[in-house]
Amino acid sequence: MQKLISYNANSNDTFALSGELQVQNSELVLEFWLKDPQSLFAVPKTAAAWTEGEVARQDGLWQATCFEAFLQPWGGAGYYEFNFALTQAWNVYQFTGYREPQPPKATTDFVLKAMSWDPAQKHLRVQLENKTSTRKFRAGLTAILKEINGAKHYYALAHKGTKPDFHVIESFILQRGS
Repeated sequence: MQKLISYNANSNDTFALSGELQVQNSELVLEFWLKDPQSLFAVPKTAAAWTEGEVARQDGLWQATCFEAFLQPWGGAGYYEFNFALTQAWNVYQFTGYREPQPPKATTDFVLKAMSWDPAQKHLRVQLENKTSTRKFRAGLTAILKEINGAKHYYALAHKGTKPDFHVIESFILQRGS
């Protein structure tokens, strides 16, 4: 499990976020755990499990609480951005370089197989099928957490930019796959 750090310097431990990415053959599993003892975030209070076709693809998920992953195929210049919302929505975009093209283009290189939310553990689990031949990635795990009062917090494994910018390739510090 990897600890994500806050760009906003949330140092009082009011809440915390961790995540993990597993890559085995063509399957990717992303997991996030939110520690939120004061219930600052509007997250579902009931368990949910969805399968392929039950989770809609949607743009703009980053405007609210959104769990994300950035994957760069090993040795490549391009990368993928994955967005997951607890509102039963997701998307994946393919970039050829830093934030290019604009607007981003959704891709079918990955298929969401299952997504589940455990409210007791505040745990999101996502299973994806990788339809590309790439099996090794540099990765960044990130999230935008929006409090009920509207305040936003930007979490990542590393913040290498001068502002919260999850697209900075140097922030993709995990190596996963073979």
